[in-house]
Parts: sequence; C-alpha cells; structure tokens
Amino acid sequence: MRRILAALLLFLPGIVYANSYTAVLEWDIPTQYEDGTAILPEEILKYTLHYGTTTSSYTNSVDVSPTELEGEITGLTTGTYYFAITVTTTELEVSDFSNEVNHKFTAGKSK
Repeated sequence: MRRILAALLLFLPGIVYANSYTAVLEWDIPTQYEDGTAILPEEILKYTLHYGTTTSSYTNSVDVSPTELEGEITGLTTGTYYFAITVTTTELEVSDFSNEVNHKFTAGKSK
C-alpha cells in the first residue's frame, strides 16, 4: 500500500452566529504519495476534517468532496478546538493526519 502525503491544513477566521461558531478550514491538494509517485486529483475520494477539544484526540469528523479545498464545521461552542485532515483515495487508502491547527472561540468573538 502506498502512503499518501498528508495535506497542509490552515485555519481561516471563524464565523460567529449568536452562541454558535463555525470553523472555516482550507488545505492544499496532496500531489504525491510518500514514495514520490504522483497522486492525481481523480484518485482522491474524499477529505475528512477531524476535530475535537483535546489536542490529537479528534472525536468528530466531517467528510468533504474531493473537488473542494475548503470546508466548514458548524455548531461549535465556546472553547478551544483542534483540527486535522485526512485524505482517502479511490483505493480506500487513508493518509496520516495532517498538521494540527487549533482555534479558541470565546463569547461573542473568536481569537
């Protein structure tokens, strides 16, 4: 099995809706497997955004279409969230977690 190089994950400014928050995340499309073999866009089945309130412990996930390079996680509450992404290929190979990003949502705003 070829291993996929994980995508780079970035956090964009969050959106606040009353007492609920939305995290907007953006990533780069992976271009190769760890062995250097090129990965074609049509080989990507989906991206999965993972998140939770403890570093490296992702208790929730959201699948995103392979044609998207941005995703939203809605319904977040006050607190710090940690995010990472994995890539699944059409051969059902799953990458390691990407770099982790975090964001603290506080009452009425995000930091």
